Amino acid sequence: MSYKATSCGSYKALSRLIKVDLHIPTRRFGLKQILRNDDSEILRQPKHYEKLNKKQLSSICVFCNDEAINEGLIVESEHFRCLYNIRPVFPGHVLIMPKRHLSCIEYIESSEAQEYLAFTQNIIKALKRVYSTDSINVLVQEGPHSGQSIQHLHTHFLPRTSDDIPKTKDGTGVEEDQEWMDFFRKQEHTGLMLDATERQLEAKRIREVYFDLINKKH
Repeated sequence: MSYKATSCGSYKALSRLIKVDLHIPTRRFGLKQILRNDDSEILRQPKHYEKLNKKQLSSICVFCNDEAINEGLIVESEHFRCLYNIRPVFPGHVLIMPKRHLSCIEYIESSEAQEYLAFTQNIIKALKRVYSTDSINVLVQEGPHSGQSIQHLHTHFLPRTSDDIPKTKDGTGVEEDQEWMDFFRKQEHTGLMLDATERQLEAKRIREVYFDLINKKH
């Protein structure tokens, strides 16, 4: 999924803030062309994205855009949030991400790391209860060769159950099991896209269990 800026004003503002260091001839194409083709490079490098304010980031990063975030929001902590994925590969497929724009897990502040772990543990507990499973895949795609499509750090959490991957047939008609990562790569970009109502119905189920677990701790 891509989320591109549409306001000429945002491009002009970015042009004053960023001296873009990309392998594109800037004088030939101009900053507007660079942002349309290489916003991922800007969002990947702190030397670029740390110069942008919230409005500018929200125009080129879907996970920095409040409207997009609120559509799938499940719950949040002080520095992190959890969303129900717009294209769930399996039922219960959620994403955890930092609220501020970070491109790599190594950029999480040490003071925030404990919060991230506790938040993640509680989300996993809620997912296991809601989707009646004891199995979860956890996946981080980080960097240009990892398959990462949105350059805002996010971790995938996918509840797993028996026989949750459909069987396929090869040329001889013999059924074969797909590897889960092959299935994931295909489904994350071509699977069924949920609307806001569908996402919030699932988000509500997880949220209720999440807070039930939190309240029982106190």
